[in-house]
Order: sequence, then C-alpha cells, then structure tokens
Amino acid sequence: MKIFLIVRNDDWSWDEYDSAVVIAETPERALEILKAEHGTSKWCPWGDYDVTITEVMPEAEKILIESFHAG
Repeated sequence: MKIFLIVRNDDWSWDEYDSAVVIAETPERALEILKAEHGTSKWCPWGDYDVTITEVMPEAEKILIESFHAG
C-alpha cells in the first residue's frame, strides 16, 4: 500500500474539504476510496473536483491529516 495526498485545484469555500490523505495501491484507487466516502455528499462531491494526486513517502514523525474549513 502507498500513501497519497489528494489536493483540490479549484477554489474551495467554508465547510468543504480541500485535501485528503488516502492509503491505497494506486492513485486511481485512492480517488475511488475518497469518492466512495464523500462523493455522493451534496457538500463534498469529490468526483466533481479537479484534483492533484501525489504519492507521499512515509517518513518518521510526519503528520498526515484531512483538512476541513468550517464556517
């Protein structure tokens, strides 16, 4: 398994996710997992966003988080 950082390239607003860290075999699978979790939500349609997916190399003392901007 690999760790992927998925970041939205479009403008985000309050009460929306702008990024996520997902563990998966491939970048495509990482996005599928994120869509399955949030993709059908009216407030967070990951399937509609333009995203960049970057593989993150696991390192010691690294914090991996999902970023949410509450309004």
